[in-house]
Amino acid sequence: MIRRIKIFIICLIYSFTVLALMDGLISHFLFMGELKMDIHIFVYNLIFLLCFTLFVVYFLGEGLGTIVMGFITILIVCGNLIKLIYHNSVLKPGDFILISELIGISGRFIMPWHIALCTFAAAVIVFLLFKFRRAVLKAFIPKPMIFTSILFLCIFAVNCFMVKSDDLYSPDRERIPAEGFAVFNYLNIKDYMNVFPKAPDDYSEERMLALRDEFDAVGSSVTDVKPDVVVVLLESYFDVGKAGELGLSDDVTKYARKYTVGNMIAPKYGGGTAATEFELLTGIPISLFPDGVIPYDVYMQSDEKKVSSIVKEFKNNGYSTTAVHPSTASFYGRDKAYKELEFDKFLTINDFDVSENDMTNDEMTKDFKVRDKIEEILDNGKGSEFIFAITFESHCPYVNKFGKNDINFTAEGEGISEGNKKELLQYSRCAYDSSRMVYELVKYIETRDKPTLLICFGDHLPPLGALRTSGYIDDPYKKYCTPIIEFANYPISGSTGEEYISPYQLSSYILQEAGIKHSSYFDYISSIRNKVPIINRDFDVDFNSEEIDKLRLVQYDIMFGEQYILKNRK
Repeated sequence: MIRRIKIFIICLIYSFTVLALMDGLISHFLFMGELKMDIHIFVYNLIFLLCFTLFVVYFLGEGLGTIVMGFITILIVCGNLIKLIYHNSVLKPGDFILISELIGISGRFIMPWHIALCTFAAAVIVFLLFKFRRAVLKAFIPKPMIFTSILFLCIFAVNCFMVKSDDLYSPDRERIPAEGFAVFNYLNIKDYMNVFPKAPDDYSEERMLALRDEFDAVGSSVTDVKPDVVVVLLESYFDVGKAGELGLSDDVTKYARKYTVGNMIAPKYGGGTAATEFELLTGIPISLFPDGVIPYDVYMQSDEKKVSSIVKEFKNNGYSTTAVHPSTASFYGRDKAYKELEFDKFLTINDFDVSENDMTNDEMTKDFKVRDKIEEILDNGKGSEFIFAITFESHCPYVNKFGKNDINFTAEGEGISEGNKKELLQYSRCAYDSSRMVYELVKYIETRDKPTLLICFGDHLPPLGALRTSGYIDDPYKKYCTPIIEFANYPISGSTGEEYISPYQLSSYILQEAGIKHSSYFDYISSIRNKVPIINRDFDVDFNSEEIDKLRLVQYDIMFGEQYILKNRK
């Protein structure tokens, strides 16, 4: 009995400490120190976490149970700290699927002192494990208290059955104070169990064909121009030159701003390029998937099914379709995902001829090399070309991309530390290069005889400390807003029609501006632009509306169902 009471007290202290620590971190980073949580919510979360902890420790024994809970704690605390610092969001189950991508870019963050510290820590751990090897081996021997562990498992299971969220699509800033950290994480894990969703109740061939008839009735105009179309995703690009809070001494984004025709509300902040990319190319809002899911990695890694996309629409119009990204082919699983999207070619870093001067100090290919590759494809094209290009120069981290002589402006924003200013200046040089690249592409297109359409956009804002400490991202419209840039050497509409749109709306806009024949689904997307221009969990969106229910049906049919809506009519 004394042993059980001792374990109970230790687990209670542990659970309280973990909850208090995580609430403090979330309050500091996500709520600027103003997280307001009802004491009853905290107590319930304490009971919830305590029951789980007691089950693990009673079932495995003090030694192995403590090791397991210690590992879980380190994972949760460190994972959330990284996400809060760099992405202004909390850790989600989907983040673990992206471990390979994290490892792929982590080397760029590692400094010599990191290596020295980790080496020293590893040596200390190895020494302690060897010195206390008998105690360590003994700790790994399970010493279960079966009856007591089953008791707390039952209590935990009852709590799991009782807790629920009124709306899993609500912003985290609303859910966390209402649910508490432990319950919030449980509900996210539970939601992620449905990563491959069941068919909606009203899903059927008849329903989907009726929707297709509805979409066909919308209609759209088609032209005979058949221009070359270039779409450029600008890594981490936003109009930093207009952000007065940052106090930049130079308007580094002025070259591209002249051609801005609208604003895009990205689905992610600080990262998740492939989320924006998927939404743009397919016209399916990423927010309709479980939070944190990137469809490329989760759903699009087989050759069995083709996903409807604007790439396919251009192919059906006789275009040659090329994807360009000066990185590795497997990043975000693009090598397989692009096959499902039906790109003819995928040009990666292996297709670029780069020298030391063509890369930043952290070995990221500069934007002008992407410009050169785009021009090369257009110059050598024999028919109509659709090019989807992604830049890489502006990818984080912003620590050692450029030398001092490469940056001739300053940042004097109030409340921004010297470290954050240095990071901001490194990024701002990237933004300058992106802006210049867009300007130079415009000038190149002006010289072409063939009609050519250029559309550029930023995929998300960069994870800069200055954006958080200056208060810039307190406004969700600023936090997610990137510019939509457009130019053509022939007459176009040149207006998205709404001040802000999500990438799923940009997909139909590209098809409209190109004037090509396309699936009526994209006509439907255009028709609801004024009703649901933005679909993002951090905005006031009715996820139970009729229009979003239709989008969910289409999403299920195309991604998981029988693709009735894509089949040819009999």
